[in-house]
Amino acid sequence: MLGKLIKHEYIYLLKRFSIFYIIYLCSALLVKVFTLIDIDYDPDNPLYYTLTAAIMCVSMVYMVFTGFLALMTVIDNMRRFKKNMFSDEGYLTNTLPVTATEHIVAKIIAGATNYIVSLLVIFLGMLIVVSSEALEILRVFGEVLEEITVSQFFCMLLMMVTGYIAFMLFGYFLCSINSMANSKGCVGGILGIAIFFFNVMALSWIFTGIEMNNVETPEAFMLIFSVYFAVVGAIMYFLTVNIIKKHLNLQ
Repeated sequence: MLGKLIKHEYIYLLKRFSIFYIIYLCSALLVKVFTLIDIDYDPDNPLYYTLTAAIMCVSMVYMVFTGFLALMTVIDNMRRFKKNMFSDEGYLTNTLPVTATEHIVAKIIAGATNYIVSLLVIFLGMLIVVSSEALEILRVFGEVLEEITVSQFFCMLLMMVTGYIAFMLFGYFLCSINSMANSKGCVGGILGIAIFFFNVMALSWIFTGIEMNNVETPEAFMLIFSVYFAVVGAIMYFLTVNIIKKHLNLQ
C-alpha cells in the first residue's frame, strides 16, 4: 500500500509542479535570448521601452522562481499533508487501510524527490542563463567532492537526510497541532518559534561541546549532528502520529 501512496504523491507532484518547472525554464530561456539582443538607448523609439519592460518582467519572473522554487516544494508538501489528513479529505483518508506512518513516509519520500528535482531544474535554469558561471560552480563542486573521503561523504549524506526528515516532521507536527487545536496558525506559530529557538540553543551547546572536547574529525562532527537530527525527528514523528490518531478518531 505504501507503493500506491507514493505513486499517487508523484502523480500529484507531476500535475502541480510540471507547469512551474516549464514556466521557470521558459523564463530562463527568454532571459538568455534577451541577453543576446543589443538594445541601443533611444528614448524616441517605442520599441526600446517595450523591450526594456519585457526584459524586466521576464527577469523578475526568473529571479522569483529561482529564489522560491525549492521553498515552494517544502511548503506545498506540508500543505498537502494537512489537507490530506485534517481537512475534509481526512474522512476518506481515515477509511483507507493505511497507517499514519505510511502516509508520513510517502509524503517525505515524495517531498524529498520533488526537492531534488527542483534543485536540478534551478541549476538547469542557471545553466541556460549563465552557462559559464554554472559550469564553474559545477567544476568547483566536483573538486570539493574529490577531496572528500568516502566516509566523510556518507556521513555528510546521513546528516543531510536526517536534517531534512527532522525538518519535514517538524512541519507536519505544527500542521497537526494547529488542526488538533482548531487554530488558524497561532498555536503552531508560537510553538514553532519556541521549538526553533530551543533547537538553535541546543545546536550551539552541541557545537560548543564539540569544540571543548576537541572533536576534530569531520566524520564525528557530522555523526553527532545526525544523531541529534534523528532524535528530534523521532520526537516529532511520535507526537505527529499520536495527534493524527487522536484527531481522526475524534472525527
